[in-house]
Amino acid sequence: MKTIKGILFFTLSLVFLSVSCEKQDPEPEFTQGFSCKINGVEWVAKTPASISGSVPVYASYIETTGQFNLTGSKIDKDQNIDQSIYIYIRV
Repeated sequence: MKTIKGILFFTLSLVFLSVSCEKQDPEPEFTQGFSCKINGVEWVAKTPASISGSVPVYASYIETTGQFNLTGSKIDKDQNIDQSIYIYIRV
């Protein structure tokens, strides 16, 4: 009788665990730069290549205030979109 209860408990546990798990989106294959998810949508910093233009990721540290700044920019000239994300951390 204990064996039947054990098998039933084990089977029900597996069914419960497999139903309660949510599938996660696979991680993006982004190797360098700055990316994040905003409201579930992947946002990747990128700008058109140019000699004197903006760079997609910029970081700075202000020693006098102890502030670390990280900026990610995304520019799409075809759709006239210019977006930036700023992260300020006081160290």
